[in-house]
Order: sequence, then structure tokens, then C-alpha cells
Amino acid sequence: MNAKEKKNTQSKIFDFGTPINNDSGFLKSILVGINETISQFTHINIESNPKFFEKDCIFVNIINSSDYNIVFRAYAPENFVYFRVLYNVTRDYENSFQNSTLTKVKNPEKSGAMFFFTDDLKFIIKTLNEQEVEVLSSMLSDYFSHFCEYPNTLLPTISGLYNLKYKSKNYYFIVMSNIYPYDLIYGIIQKYDLKGVNRRANEDINSKDKSMFRLLDQDFVKNYPGGLILPHNVYTDLKIIQKNDCELLKRFDIMDYSLLIVIEPFKYRMDKNNTDVNDINYTNYRKGIRATTYDNKDLLIYIGIIDTLQKYTLGRKIETLAVGILPCIGLSFEGCIVNPDDYMERYLQFITNIVFKSGK
Repeated sequence: MNAKEKKNTQSKIFDFGTPINNDSGFLKSILVGINETISQFTHINIESNPKFFEKDCIFVNIINSSDYNIVFRAYAPENFVYFRVLYNVTRDYENSFQNSTLTKVKNPEKSGAMFFFTDDLKFIIKTLNEQEVEVLSSMLSDYFSHFCEYPNTLLPTISGLYNLKYKSKNYYFIVMSNIYPYDLIYGIIQKYDLKGVNRRANEDINSKDKSMFRLLDQDFVKNYPGGLILPHNVYTDLKIIQKNDCELLKRFDIMDYSLLIVIEPFKYRMDKNNTDVNDINYTNYRKGIRATTYDNKDLLIYIGIIDTLQKYTLGRKIETLAVGILPCIGLSFEGCIVNPDDYMERYLQFITNIVFKSGK
């Protein structure tokens, strides 16, 4: 199954639909399957320096119920135990899926994927197509090594890859950690999906609802003309981190990824947590980064690279050749699909020169 290229110009994120509880057979099967996987693999003895077992890179049957035409399989379950230890989410993962319900959210990508949140909003379930499953399984060992070598990576923290056959339909899905504080789901914040291309969110979006949308590249340039100013050491670290992350993606011919930036006023976080500014450690970039604007607004931002399973396929290569006939130069053409090398260069140029600026 080939993924279709679809551009996201107006897409709500965290626009919650009606909660679907455990009485739904489909979602109940997901929850039972994940919990059963956790139960079956809790015996693994985690070493201080975990190793990746190539032999485990297969789908393992967890549930096979012919009565209800349900088959649940977990991919590389032992390896993902190590992943969760590496992310430090083992306990959260177990707690989030025990006695939980799942809430469906509207697709922020318009890709046909389904998204669900756990009750505590700590984990996101996203369905994949077969091509995306092939991409992830092919890079899993390198992905694990990358997290070991670069613990501050901004790549998605994927905690499980599963397959559910339910009523003659086949579903693949991953479980990922939410990249920003759960109370921000309903907070007054801005979310930006940045690729380094000329995209703008639909101008008809009602301003009072705009915090529910992912704004795009040109929205960011308009709203933050001077970029986000970071401490010099943080800026330098992020520049290196993103280059390392992009190098891994390029090695597997992946492109069309984005940097998701969630922005909240710094005072909001201080007031909510009743915490002194000097008591917070911002060296872990997954827990928030202090930033300022050219007009001295104090912000807290949360960042992560998303949509990291889109391969530069033959169809995309043909599209690259086709748009090359048109006046497609740099950032000026929204539909310009480029090869992974050029995509990485364009993305990093935009993120490190326009989005982020080095301060003192």
C-alpha cells in the first residue's frame, strides 16, 4: 500500500470527538492486546547497557481469538521493552493502559490515519499504512542505537508497534509519547508544524479557535518575525541534535518530516506550577525550553520532530521531476517535493536560521 502525498493546510489537532470507552470492540481489543503484551514481557531482565536483538524483529502473536475474528500481534516486543526503559516511560506505559479508555481525536495530518489518546493524555496511538510499517521495521535497530547515542534526540519516542486484525480488517499502529505537558491540551497555546516550505494555515480560521490548529511556516514567520531567541548553548545543542536526527532520516530516504513547536507564555507555566524560575532545569529539551522574542516576550516551547516515516518513493521521485519543470526554487513553491538530501538542507536552513536564533 502506497502512502498518498497530502498537504496539511487546515487541520485541527486535539479537537476531541466523543470519547469511545472499552465497550467498543475495536478499542477494547487494542487495550487488551497492549496490556497482554506488557504482562507477557515483564520478566525481561534489563541490563545497564541494553542490546538490540535482531532475532526479535518479527510480529509475535499475543491474542488469537477465532470466535471473534480478532488477532493481536506485537512487533519486536522484547526490543520495545528496552525502548521504554531508554525513554524512562516503563511505569507510565503500564499505568496509562491499565483500566484505561481511549479517546479518538481528529486527524491533524489528513493522511487517513486514526489518532487516539490514553485517559491521562501521556500516550498517542496512531495507525500506520503498510509502507510506514516497512519503513519503521527496517530502521528499528538504527533507531534504537540513535537513542542510545543521542539521548536528547527530538525523534518520536515510539514505545510499541502493533497489528490488529479485527472483523476482517487489518490495522497497524504505533504508540508514541505526547511531547508536551498534558494540561496544555486545553490551554491557550500555539502549535506550529514547520517544514521550511511556503505554507500558511487557512485564513478563514476563526481567531478564537486558532489555538486548536497547527499553524504553518508562513504563519510562524508572520507571528515571530525575529524568530525564537534561545540561550547560545541551547541553540548550539539543538543545531547539532537536529542535524544528527536528520542524518538518520536521510540515511533511510525519509523526507517530508516536520518540527512541531508548541508555544505557551512562560508566566502561565510558572503560575500553574507555583514554581520559581530558578528551580527549573531546562537541559532536558523534551521538558520545555526557555525562549524569548525580539520584543522580549518570555516563552516556554516544546519541540519534537514528527511524521518521520514518509519514504522518498518512486512516486515522489516522479513528482520531483515533474515539479522541476516549473519555477520551483527554494522555499517559494509549496508543492516542491525534493530528495532527502535537499529536504534535509532546506529544513535545517529554515529551522536553524529563521525559527531559532542564538542569544547570549
